[in-house]
Amino acid sequence: GQPMYLNVTSEIGNRCVSWRSVAAGTYNRYLHSIARQVKRYRYRVYFSWNHEMQGNCKTGTAADYRASYKRVRKAFKAEHVTNAVWVWVAAAGNFNHDPAKAAKFLPRKVDLIGVDGYNRAGDWRGVKEIFAAAHKFATNHGHRLFIGEIGCAEDPSDSTAKARWIANAYDTFRAWNVAGVVRTQGLCCRQRS
Repeated sequence: GQPMYLNVTSEIGNRCVSWRSVAAGTYNRYLHSIARQVKRYRYRVYFSWNHEMQGNCKTGTAADYRASYKRVRKAFKAEHVTNAVWVWVAAAGNFNHDPAKAAKFLPRKVDLIGVDGYNRAGDWRGVKEIFAAAHKFATNHGHRLFIGEIGCAEDPSDSTAKARWIANAYDTFRAWNVAGVVRTQGLCCRQRS
């Protein structure tokens, strides 16, 4: 009965699938299957289509991405899915470095603006330094912020730094009225090469 965060990326196996082909309906069978599974869950599902769309599996233009997003929503509507909360998620760097470019990928209909961001070893940054631009972007577009991925590495010179960082994140996100936070580990703890 817990809310779930589900991201579906435009790829099959290790092969990226073009957004244009998704928009054209080539993968409708898959989209309808996903929609039915979300509907069967019956509880809230924060649903993201191809998060970090400017990252590894970039398979078309911003217009292609928006058209594919619209096709995914159409499949959910056809399956009468009512428990999905639509979250558009970009990487923190997209908001920090080129929010105008990120905005080109923003679909017309979303419920929340999401962001993935990490405080990595060797590149220690504060919570606001990572997430403030995304919060401003969400606010400027009339939406609440959703944190799709967050993690913090240990600071080898200060055993309490990570705990303080997490406490600061909690206070900051609470003040910003963030809709949800999904804590992840994965890449958060590796040093950048």
